[in-house]
Amino acid sequence: MWFYRNYQGQTGGHIKFSQYLGHVTSSANWQPRFVLSEDSQQDLFWSEHESHCVERWRVEKGDVVFVAGMDWVYFDFCDVPSAVPVINLIQGLRHADPEQILFQYLSRDAIRICVSEEVKAAVEVTERINGPIFALNNGIKAVSSIELVEKQQLCTPIQNQRWLLVGIKNPVLASQVSSYLVSLGIQVELLIEPVSQPLFLNKLGRAGVVVCFPLSEEGFYLPALEAMARYCLVMCPDCVGNRSFCHESSALIPEHNIEGYISSINKLVVMPEDEISAIRSRAFDMSKRYTLENERERFLAILDDAYRLWLRV
Repeated sequence: MWFYRNYQGQTGGHIKFSQYLGHVTSSANWQPRFVLSEDSQQDLFWSEHESHCVERWRVEKGDVVFVAGMDWVYFDFCDVPSAVPVINLIQGLRHADPEQILFQYLSRDAIRICVSEEVKAAVEVTERINGPIFALNNGIKAVSSIELVEKQQLCTPIQNQRWLLVGIKNPVLASQVSSYLVSLGIQVELLIEPVSQPLFLNKLGRAGVVVCFPLSEEGFYLPALEAMARYCLVMCPDCVGNRSFCHESSALIPEHNIEGYISSINKLVVMPEDEISAIRSRAFDMSKRYTLENERERFLAILDDAYRLWLRV
């Protein structure tokens, strides 16, 4: 199975792409072949996939091609036989926006995998889809039992716990919320610059409350789910793709403005501890359904069936 990336720094999209590459590596029936663009940044992010790297695609009958985002540009540069199935991973709602360049690729023949039911619904509404389409909710890596034991013993007042603000996508609003929390005497870590995935997960592991600042429309929004899996109390506004796991029973849902966040914060700091614990527990239990193993199993089933599905494209 052939993969391609133009890598200009770590993003959530690259992380999920890398996990799909790992799914194929674990398969008994398929071998990945991975090409990085010549101008890709050189760092350790792709190190676990180095043994599968090649200089260019040489797609032959019996292979399958994997494309995501703007990978279609490289696909068109290569000589891919029409009989070769194409699996297209769709991670964002922008694919369904006629003003976005990705919209043009919806009409290309492909077996499409969407990272949430919300993304699937959005692209289906365009009526441009050619080929089968599936929704595979994003999965996350398992959390260590030692870390969870420590987190489940959170018993100090919510104001005395560590608050992590994930503000990379909206640093201005995140900074405003941080200033308000500091005025309340709350210990805050403000994250407005990208960090490595291991470091980010480590920060989640040390936090008691995680306040998220997604874009108004996201395909899934993994940080909120990763925080829930680490027994954090999550505050995250609606961003469409997070609706299956971010709702009133599992998180605080502020409006996308400073007044909305302040209102949710004021509600949280006076919330009874048993109610806080109940929200945390419900969110944690729900997060167990979104495993990387489930994602891998469902994806590999589609991959093994790719040629039969392709005949229907």
